[in-house]
Amino acid sequence: MKPSSAESTTRYLTGFALALGLTVLAFLLICAQTNSSAWPLHFALAVIQIGVHLRYFLHLDFSPKQKPMLQALLFSLLIIFIVVCGTLWIMHDLDRQMMPL
Repeated sequence: MKPSSAESTTRYLTGFALALGLTVLAFLLICAQTNSSAWPLHFALAVIQIGVHLRYFLHLDFSPKQKPMLQALLFSLLIIFIVVCGTLWIMHDLDRQMMPL
């Protein structure tokens, strides 16, 4: 069953408010000049924001009809993880081999 226009608008506004709130929170955390140990909190805020975008704007959930979309998302995340980790591994190895002792 397709949601009504009012339900859809409410859903988008809720997602927008959550995304805006998370963005402002991360910005205020930077402006507060906190110590360098704040990066885990920034990472957590980024992961939560990704979840908000997937849920409220891309309408991705764990329902059976969304299974192909969820599998495609997970496969894309796996490929991105492999590429990023492989790049970091190669760059670290090149740095170790090329830098003089």
